[in-house]
Amino acid sequence: MSLIVAIVGVLGTLGSSVWTQRLGQQTKAREMAHEAERATIQHSREQEARQYNELRITCSNLNVRAREYRDALNELFFALRDRSVTAEIREEVARSRREYRTTRGEAQMIIGDAVLDASSIVNRELGRAYGILMRMDRSQPPRRDDSLDEAERILQSVMVATNVMRQQMRNELGVSASAGPPRRPTTDPAVAERGKAGRFGSTST
Repeated sequence: MSLIVAIVGVLGTLGSSVWTQRLGQQTKAREMAHEAERATIQHSREQEARQYNELRITCSNLNVRAREYRDALNELFFALRDRSVTAEIREEVARSRREYRTTRGEAQMIIGDAVLDASSIVNRELGRAYGILMRMDRSQPPRRDDSLDEAERILQSVMVATNVMRQQMRNELGVSASAGPPRRPTTDPAVAERGKAGRFGSTST
């Protein structure tokens, strides 16, 4: 009888040991799974933060470069009007245009559709103003509607389009006070500005 009791005691001890070991393994496995899940979440958050920061920097750079390019074209416009174009003004137009085009090319791979649509309008109007002013500066054969008045009107529309683009950027970055999700632009600010009177230098941006 004592032998049976001893055997049962040994088996109980072994069983308890095995159970304790298995319980410990299960606990460790759960902890490892929890750590892996936490690491995955942390990695995802860090990746989202990097992507957001990249988008913020891209939008800021594109906005700045577009404004610099427009300002350079403004300067050329006034110089043509006053017949006071200098090599420095031409060089600034070339530099700002080059940097803007580089920045926009990089931004096209990052920005969302709404910002891309708005930036396309800015790009189109800047290109139109550049073409007119360059043809006039180089005394090239004019195209239909080439004139300082037309260049001024287009530069006015650039300012409006730039404001729209900046608002779309703020929407995409989630810093706009506007309610609702970002929306694609439904109107062309260049068209909306047609016929407006006034100097383009008076509009606030």
